Amino acid sequence: MRSMVVAVLSLSLVAPLGCDDSDDPPPPPEYNVTGTWDVEYYIDTYTPPSGPHTGTATITMTPDGIVTGTYSGFVSGTITGVHSGTSLSLTIVTGSGYTVWVQAAFFDGLGDDATGSWTDSDGDGGSWAASRQ
Repeated sequence: MRSMVVAVLSLSLVAPLGCDDSDDPPPPPEYNVTGTWDVEYYIDTYTPPSGPHTGTATITMTPDGIVTGTYSGFVSGTITGVHSGTSLSLTIVTGSGYTVWVQAAFFDGLGDDATGSWTDSDGDGGSWAASRQ
C-alpha cells in the first residue's frame, strides 16, 4: 500500500540531469513548477493494475531549477529534485525511509499539466499525471 504515494511528481528512470559528455551546463528550467499540484497515479506492477489513487504535492522551485516540497496522500513525504529544460526528476522520502523516484515525461505547453512514471523502494512502479491547482 505504501506504493500508492508515488503519484507525485515525481520520478522510467533516466540518466541524472546534466550528466553527459559535454562541458555544457544543463539547460535552464522550461517552466516554473512552483505551486500545488493535484496528483493521480496508478500502480502498474500490481496484477491487475491498481488506481487511480490521488494525492497533493506542494512544491517550490528556485530559478536554477532546484525543487523542494511536500507530498500528502496515502502517505506523506518530503520532495527534493531538479527541473532542467523539460525534464523533472523528483525524490519523495517518507519518515519511515520509504522512497519514490518520479520522472516527468511530458508537460503541456503551459507547464500546468504533467505526466510521467515512478518507481519505489519496494520495487513497484507505474504512471502518474498531475495538474496545477
